[in-house]
Amino acid sequence: NYINDGYYYYDGTGQYSSGNSLLDYMMGVPDGYLQSSGAVINVRSAEYYAYAQDNWKVSNTLTLNYGLIWDVETPWLNLQYGGLGATCWSLSSQVSTVYPDSAPGLLYPGDKGCNQAAGVPTHWDHIGPRVGFAYSPVTGPKFLVGSSGTHAFSVRGGFGVYYNRDQEEGSLQNLSSPPFFVESQGALDFGGSPGFANPFADVAGNGSEPSPFPYTIPPVGTPDNVPFLDINAFSKNYTQPTVYNFNLNIQRELPSQMVLTVGYVGELGRHLIDVVDGDPITPAGHAACVAEGAACIGSAAVRSQQHYFYPGHTALANVTDPIDQAYGLPWYLSVGVQSSGGVSSYNALQVQLQKAPTHGLSLNLSYTYSHSLDNGSG
Repeated sequence: NYINDGYYYYDGTGQYSSGNSLLDYMMGVPDGYLQSSGAVINVRSAEYYAYAQDNWKVSNTLTLNYGLIWDVETPWLNLQYGGLGATCWSLSSQVSTVYPDSAPGLLYPGDKGCNQAAGVPTHWDHIGPRVGFAYSPVTGPKFLVGSSGTHAFSVRGGFGVYYNRDQEEGSLQNLSSPPFFVESQGALDFGGSPGFANPFADVAGNGSEPSPFPYTIPPVGTPDNVPFLDINAFSKNYTQPTVYNFNLNIQRELPSQMVLTVGYVGELGRHLIDVVDGDPITPAGHAACVAEGAACIGSAAVRSQQHYFYPGHTALANVTDPIDQAYGLPWYLSVGVQSSGGVSSYNALQVQLQKAPTHGLSLNLSYTYSHSLDNGSG
C-alpha cells in the first residue's frame, strides 16, 4: 500500500517556499505532496519436479553417475484486481475489449493473446541432464598415478542443467497499471502549490481539484483513456532462468598425507531476467534524432524522452492519444517489458592443497583465479 496515506515534503524549493524548509513546515506551506490509491500484490505459481539418478561402477577404476530432471516452473498467475492485474503488451494497434478506448497495445486477461500469466506460456519441456564420472587408474606412469594399485591419482568431472524460479517482483510491477492505480500530487497536478490544510487546493487560493481518494477501480467495459503511460509487461518469449554447471578436476596424493587438487569450474547462465523497452526507438528514429542535431541529441532531457518529444521515432510510430492528437502527443512515455535475454558466464581455476593431521599439524591452502561476465544478474 505504497504512500496510501499520502505525504508532504519540504525541501525549500517550492513555489511559495521561504527557502527554509523548517520555516515552511511551521507556516504550513509544503513544497509538494504525493498520494496513491495503494495496491496489494496477489500472485500464485507452482513447480512440478521429478528426478531420477543412477550410479554405475563400471570397474574398480571408473564410476559413472547420471541423472535426469523434469522441472516445470509455471509463470506467476496475477490474481489481483479480480484477476485482471496482469498487463499484457502488444506492439500493435490492437485495443483492449476489456477496457475499451485504452491505449493501443495495452491488453488485459480476456483480450486475445493475454491471460493471467501476462501472456507468458508454461514451458513443459524443461528437462535437464546430470552426468558425472570418477576415474582412478591403478597403473600408469608412477610420477602421475603413484605406486601400482594405490589409487593415488584421480580425475573427476560433471555437468548439470538447472532451472530456477524467477522473482515474484516481476509481477509487482503491474500494480501501477491503469486503470487499477491512481497517483496524485495534489494541487501540483494543475500547476498549483499544495497547502497543508488541503493538499488538493492551491495554498494561495488559485484553484482546487477534487480528491480521487478513496479510489474505485472502474468496472470491466468502462472506457479507459489515460495518456502518457509508463507500463510494465512481460515478453511473450519469457522463460525461467537456466544454469549450466560443469567442472573437471584432478587429484594427486602427495607425501605426508597431503592431497593436491587442481580443477576447472564453469557456470553459464541463460535466460536471465532483464528489461527492454517494448516500444523502442527504431534505427530510423535514432538516425532522425542525430540528424536533428542540437534540438534532439544535444539535449540530454530530450534525448532520453524521445517517446514524448518525438513519438515518430518509436516502433509504435505516430500512434497518438486521441485527446491530444492536435498536439501530436503519444500514448506512452515508456513500456518496460521484462524479458529473459540476459546471459552470464563464470570460469575459474581452483587449486587446493590439503594436509591431514599428522604430528598435530594440518593445513588447507586454496587459490582461485576466476572471471565473471554478465549483462543481467541480481
